[in-house]
Amino acid sequence: AWGSPRAPNLSESAHSSRRAARREELLAWLDSWVRARYMLGTAAAERELALDAWRCALDTVYDRPRRLIGWGNTKSVQEVMPDFDVIHENFQPTKLGYAPESFESCARTLRAATVELVTAPHPRVQVVQYDLVDFERQVLSDKNLVELKRFIRAVQDMDFHAMQLSSAEILRLIQSTADVLDSHRK
Repeated sequence: AWGSPRAPNLSESAHSSRRAARREELLAWLDSWVRARYMLGTAAAERELALDAWRCALDTVYDRPRRLIGWGNTKSVQEVMPDFDVIHENFQPTKLGYAPESFESCARTLRAATVELVTAPHPRVQVVQYDLVDFERQVLSDKNLVELKRFIRAVQDMDFHAMQLSSAEILRLIQSTADVLDSHRK
């Protein structure tokens, strides 16, 4: 029987094939979406950079493990009520299912696409800049979450020097986030 203990490989194989087929459909859709969103032709180097950035995002920030309950993307710790138990997996989780450095790489790739679009005046440069602001905001939020974990550890260890360093870094990240968010209005 399907999924029975006697045929686990068949069930796993079918699930794996369905997942691979869905991923291929998703990547094809993503390619069309990036081309339409940024009005880029099929051979544009900028399109490849933008597509690489969004594929990277798909494999990091937008790839929520099934075990996570609730919905929503990762939430900025700057929007969460201060608490020692701020790391959670439910609605708008603060627990990351990816390495923050991986998503930072996505943002660097989208930044490169943005530079290409800005140097060759493009009608959708505002759209890619908007997306870049969102990527950069997420990078800073991820860094803030990592720093908040350090701060909590320092408080628990009563390490006042580490608390001071960590709180200064959190304030710097908050200011950087404000600067990034403000940059899109200009």
